[in-house]
This record gives sequence, structure tokens and C-alpha cells, in this order.
Amino acid sequence: MKSERNEVLRHAYVQKYVPLLHGYGFTVPDDGLHQDPDSGEWMMSEIDWAPLKATLSNAGPDSERRLANAVKNHAESAWFRESIGVSA
Repeated sequence: MKSERNEVLRHAYVQKYVPLLHGYGFTVPDDGLHQDPDSGEWMMSEIDWAPLKATLSNAGPDSERRLANAVKNHAESAWFRESIGVSA
């Protein structure tokens, strides 16, 4: 069961892991990521939800390939559904 809202969990995650990643020499792929000079907290950019929404409506960058694979896999497994008497 989730104990906190996603925004709270995301904020805690960023506070914990950004310093670790920087300490190991990694860069975080967020051009707006910065440390607030007053609080010292790491602030990240607003999330662009458009790519996720596009994917959920089967219009994402990889949707065509993913859907084609699903159709192919369904067709290739028809023998199994037939062998156990399932018609879908």
C-alpha cells in the first residue's frame, strides 16, 4: 500500500539519489535540475506527460512496433488456444 503521494515520493527519491549520482560522476538527464540556494534541496523540471499520454493512446514513439509484435504473437500462439479450446 502506498503511504505517500507520487509527488512526495518523487521528491524524496531525487533528494536521496541526485547527490549519490553526482558523487559517482553521473549526470542526471534533466536540464532544469538545480539545487535551491536557500533550502539546499534539489529541484527538478516539470514532468512532460505528453509522451506517456501518447503511449497510453497507442500513439507513442514505439507503439507501432509494440502493437505489431502483439498481433504477431497472438497469431503465432493460435495453435495453443485451439489446443485447449479457447477461441479468443
